[in-house]
Amino acid sequence: MSTTDKTYRANIFKLFEYCLNDRENLEELLKLLHERVEEFLASARMYLKAKDRFSIARVSHRLRNSLLMIEAKGLLDFLDIIEHECQQLDSIVFLEKLLEDFEAEYKLVDADIQQQMKRLYA
Repeated sequence: MSTTDKTYRANIFKLFEYCLNDRENLEELLKLLHERVEEFLASARMYLKAKDRFSIARVSHRLRNSLLMIEAKGLLDFLDIIEHECQQLDSIVFLEKLLEDFEAEYKLVDADIQQQMKRLYA
């Protein structure tokens, strides 16, 4: 199966190979990824209300490996910017917008993952 004919927001094909082409393992890893993203967003919103920039950076860093696993470069770029902005003094308003944009991008990534799942199972 060729994965080079389309540009993806994320790529689960290598992860599928890593799972030894086991659909159950792949689905479990993707479920964990979804839970981690939801946990990140919930935690970041809570820390945003408390104006705790450093905790936002910490929870964003914990998500990084999961996004590397699916090669979600756009989301990784968002994490880089979020972590950078957490080091700035007056970044709370900008961080709120970044988190909204991250969530919107994640919805697109998730839709892309679902399309790739259909393609794998075809």
